[in-house]
Amino acid sequence: MGDIYYLGVPSGNGSRGSLVFPDAGKSFHAGSGSTSAYRAPDGTYDIGKREWGEQDVSLGKAKYKYRITGVTKNGTKAAPGHAWDPNKGKHGEMRSKLLIHPDGGKAPGTSGCIGVRGTPTAWGNANPADNSADVAAAQEVDQLLGSGKYDRVIVKTFKNVEEMEAFQKQIAPDAPMKRPDEKKPDPPPAPPKKKGSGGKGKPSKTNKSAELLQGERTVFAGSNKLQVAYAGPDCTHTGGGCVVEGSKTVFVGEKKYPMARVQDATNDGHKIATGENTVETA
Repeated sequence: MGDIYYLGVPSGNGSRGSLVFPDAGKSFHAGSGSTSAYRAPDGTYDIGKREWGEQDVSLGKAKYKYRITGVTKNGTKAAPGHAWDPNKGKHGEMRSKLLIHPDGGKAPGTSGCIGVRGTPTAWGNANPADNSADVAAAQEVDQLLGSGKYDRVIVKTFKNVEEMEAFQKQIAPDAPMKRPDEKKPDPPPAPPKKKGSGGKGKPSKTNKSAELLQGERTVFAGSNKLQVAYAGPDCTHTGGGCVVEGSKTVFVGEKKYPMARVQDATNDGHKIATGENTVETA
């Protein structure tokens, strides 16, 4: 007979994590409790026999369940499905109806049982309309528990996901990691702001040595093909202000902003001091 593990990290009064079968090299998304309902307390539980022996698992109805039995406050074996919880109430409470079963219904969460899922547990989110992944996971766990190879589940709660995963690597190096929330890829880095132009020339500066960061990206001037500055909120400089003065006769870009010139002002007291000397406009 062997042990399995429910490894979780706190989330509200519950926990989210994974149900791990070390010898089989398998793990499954799982949760215990919810935002308000207390999770199963840490400890070692005996796993009872399968009840409600239907093979077709329909989430929202626990069509199979395995009672898990812990110990009393004094350390003696508790009644089936019971365990002492030192964390609930002011002085601890005896928990009852503790089970392993499919987690389903309208939203993730249990009353303290270990709920098996095929997708990460996320309190408050509705379960997906397509529950095929959850059904498949619940059926596979049922087959493993029904094999008679496992008689205990060890419940452990960790401070964070990193500690949980480090422990799982020790006990089940071949089992895939099932994060409580799927790790989202980092967003791509923002492209650096272009200073002055698409060419090789130097960006224009103000009389206070601030550089213009961006010009009109569709209009270029001079042999270096510099982007032209314009009077608009996106034509900013390194001091934080933007150009607010420009030509009354020449307009650039799709939005037809006035093209800016040397001596045109910004909204923070700067004036453009340098520019493309081959272009003149009124």
